[in-house]
Amino acid sequence: RIDNQLRGRSGRQGDEGESIFFISLEDDLAKRFGGESIQKIYNMMKIDENTPITMGILSKQIENAQKVIEGKNFSIRKNVLQYDDVMNKQREIIYAERNKVLDGESVHDQIVKMIPEFVNDVVDEIIDKKLQPAEWNYEKMNKLLEAKLFEKETNFLTPELMDDWDITFLKEKVLEKAISTYEEKVSKYNDLGVNFEEIERIILLKEVDDKWVDHIDQMDMLRRGISLRAYGGVDPVNAYKKEAFDMFEDMIARLQENTVKTLLKAEFNVMPKVEQKDSLVNEGGSKEQSNTPKAKTVGRNEPCPCGSNKKYKSCCGK
Repeated sequence: RIDNQLRGRSGRQGDEGESIFFISLEDDLAKRFGGESIQKIYNMMKIDENTPITMGILSKQIENAQKVIEGKNFSIRKNVLQYDDVMNKQREIIYAERNKVLDGESVHDQIVKMIPEFVNDVVDEIIDKKLQPAEWNYEKMNKLLEAKLFEKETNFLTPELMDDWDITFLKEKVLEKAISTYEEKVSKYNDLGVNFEEIERIILLKEVDDKWVDHIDQMDMLRRGISLRAYGGVDPVNAYKKEAFDMFEDMIARLQENTVKTLLKAEFNVMPKVEQKDSLVNEGGSKEQSNTPKAKTVGRNEPCPCGSNKKYKSCCGK
């Protein structure tokens, strides 16, 4: 392929002659494909090192070697394009969601849709399915719920409630409580004059950026080592696609978990608005009076401005 490119360039420049390519016996191409046998022929013929060896069989051997190498390079380039295609599809998904946030779209409904999965994971974490509900440590379970979902001293779970609830119903009730708690929090800050939708966008955008950067690094590490799967009889491209999909799903899950956890538990300090009053009103003066330069303050030990030649403190400043 490269040979043909070079010949075409020479032709476009008006060279209508023949093309001759030279290759060294120390070149990787010659060493990899019959370099030793060619070297023996060269030594037997005792040819001067500046004299080229021109043999039809040698030219065909080199040409075949080039075709083999070009086939391998084509396979490598094809795999690289497939790897890039996987990464590009993931990039399109992430940037589409990211652009929505940057364009100022409300993400409140999207945040609320993330809560059920987070609640489900939290409940699965706090309950011990090997024990009966009557044997659960409700004090410990409530502390874990309050650490991730509810306010302190909520004490949501009690043995009396669990007499009538199963785990599925428990998850539904915890979810209802989590969503209502979050909506109350949003209303509270909105009443204080805080644009909570802006807070939601900022936190979601930060999580997307952080997790995406980490994901790119992990994908690069996966790509570097995926070719070794071929030694185990596994198609590297298919293995890369599968693991890249699993990694992407895991990144999305961690992104949503951190976003919901932060918004549910974070408290924000609201600074009181400082009323900017006109200094003229505070001084009781008018706008015209404010433009009048103020009289210079006389020091106590300076000459009195009345002309008595006494110090101000001994004259008018008494």
